[in-house]
Amino acid sequence: MGRYIISKSQDGLQAIVDTENNQQISQWWERINYSGLVNEESEYYIAENQQGLQAIFHKNNPYQPISQWHYRIFSNGLVKGESIAYYIAQNKEHKFAVFHKDDPYEPLSNWWEEIRIEHAGVLQQHMPNYYVAKNKKGQWAVFHIDSKEPISRWWRNVNIDPLINGKSQYYLAYNKDHKYAIFHVDNPNEPISQWWDHVITYAGLLENESQYYIVGEKGKQAIFHINNPDKPISQWWIHIKNGGLVQGQSDYYIVLTNQAQYAIFHKDNPNESVSQQWKSIQANGLLHGNSSY
Repeated sequence: MGRYIISKSQDGLQAIVDTENNQQISQWWERINYSGLVNEESEYYIAENQQGLQAIFHKNNPYQPISQWHYRIFSNGLVKGESIAYYIAQNKEHKFAVFHKDDPYEPLSNWWEEIRIEHAGVLQQHMPNYYVAKNKKGQWAVFHIDSKEPISRWWRNVNIDPLINGKSQYYLAYNKDHKYAIFHVDNPNEPISQWWDHVITYAGLLENESQYYIVGEKGKQAIFHINNPDKPISQWWIHIKNGGLVQGQSDYYIVLTNQAQYAIFHKDNPNESVSQQWKSIQANGLLHGNSSY
């Protein structure tokens, strides 16, 4: 059992008790969220009143919330200790907005149909302050906390994992034709890639590891360089392994051929492998740039 527990009254109300001194440190509420103070994640907790509204309180002031009373407040961010400042609230019209703990009256964002909690860099401490919001048309856009205007166009969907992970300044947009393309935050109108069935986000350019990225189209994969989005530097293969060229470790990469065998290629010769085809090839030595073996 932790230091803080939720005690229940005979009429079903809840309060937080500090077990070190057996002292009640909150008022009695209809419900208190276990996230935050009770789980010792932060010094904040969310309480719900008799009207079904929620507010954030600091453990040292049980009488004055640090937020307004909202239809719902998400524990992600400030309350869970993931952020030192930001939280997301939902109003009675079921719209979402981002708030800073020092200004409960003026949201930092507009009120949107949805703010994607799992893609809100603003809720992660030490992460870049980006988030994704959805408009009335069901379209998504990328925002920075310093502006209520989007830094991207409105798309069918967006993936900002590279941005919120702090790895690069790129994100993926998903268009009405169900295709993906890579965009840089400084140019929302012109993708740096063509539109593809799939783009690998966890290696290469989007992870700031190299100038190369892997795309997928019709069940095959190929490697592209940032300076030439029209022509791959590799052939189209069943699969291209991470490591080597794409991750900036060497000039070599491993592919899974049409014969379901693996082979090593050099970036300057996509038509002739530097190895035989094998059932398995480990991505070390030559691929990692450690040796010629």
